[in-house]
Amino acid sequence: MLRTSEQIQETSRRGLAFYHEQIKPIIGDEYQGSFVAIDAITGEYEIGETEKEVVDNLKKRVPDPDVLVLVHPRIWVHSIGGGDQNGPHR
Repeated sequence: MLRTSEQIQETSRRGLAFYHEQIKPIIGDEYQGSFVAIDAITGEYEIGETEKEVVDNLKKRVPDPDVLVLVHPRIWVHSIGGGDQNGPHR
């Protein structure tokens, strides 16, 4: 399913809010350079060494997540969107 630019922006806005308010304060320098996948709906997240790893692990725990992936702590957005368990990452 294609997403509108407004939907993508909303995923980014919500995901970054979760990151700044709840995730970044509790993860330290030991995770510097790690990928963080955040469900922009629930705030659930995964931290790991690859985008695929963090998205796959998040999808195992959260049904149909609206995913924002970034690299901690640079806020470099690598991927955004969601999809079903078998669908592509957007």
